[in-house]
Amino acid sequence: MAIPAIATPIWSYEGTSDPGHWSELQSDYSLCATGQSQSPINLRSQDLSSNHETLNVDYHASPLDEVNNGRTVTVNYAAGNTLTVNNQTYELVQFHFHAPSEHRINNKSSAMEMHLVHKNAADELAVLGVMIQPGAANPLLDEIWENMPAVEEENAPNLEIDVRSLLPRDRSFYHYQGSLTTPPCSESVNWAILKQPIQASRQQISTFKSQFHANARPVQALNNRSIQFSDSLS
Repeated sequence: MAIPAIATPIWSYEGTSDPGHWSELQSDYSLCATGQSQSPINLRSQDLSSNHETLNVDYHASPLDEVNNGRTVTVNYAAGNTLTVNNQTYELVQFHFHAPSEHRINNKSSAMEMHLVHKNAADELAVLGVMIQPGAANPLLDEIWENMPAVEEENAPNLEIDVRSLLPRDRSFYHYQGSLTTPPCSESVNWAILKQPIQASRQQISTFKSQFHANARPVQALNNRSIQFSDSLS
């Protein structure tokens, strides 16, 4: 007799499986309630320490490879693209979107937030966060939205994209140690949040929100963590 597979608990952003209940869905999700270094956070001026940390991105074009998991659209990125934070180098694995933004800057949310997820040789994670505000349309977002697959499907059209067109020119950034913003809420994630937002048209923002509604975890307690802020035009 075959042993039935154990289904992974379905978590969501609404109802009885919303962020307030994530820790109850599975023991592996306990950090979502008990963790002391959770993300996202409110990046307040009074909590910042000025620093001269460095942030460098080395991104190039990649084939468009999208997955729709029902909670967001994830764009998987080709190997060979890196983020270096204070001489620690991580490779870009994927990027995805949240609406509204998960992090706040001085108590203010943005319309959306993009997370570029990186991993190093030791399987340690670094995430670069980019705020998105209403304004001019971004052509790359049009390509991503137009090729968005159905739920639980992957779409890899014969297209190349360059995520550099989704980054602001000013690379001033906030830096802190946090966690994944989704279950299992694992900690020791190296977060860098760019201060300057990019723009997307209201139609582009509405298109995403019509697909995924609200998919942002509420801000978490800072718990005396330090937040560094560095002016950088690298």
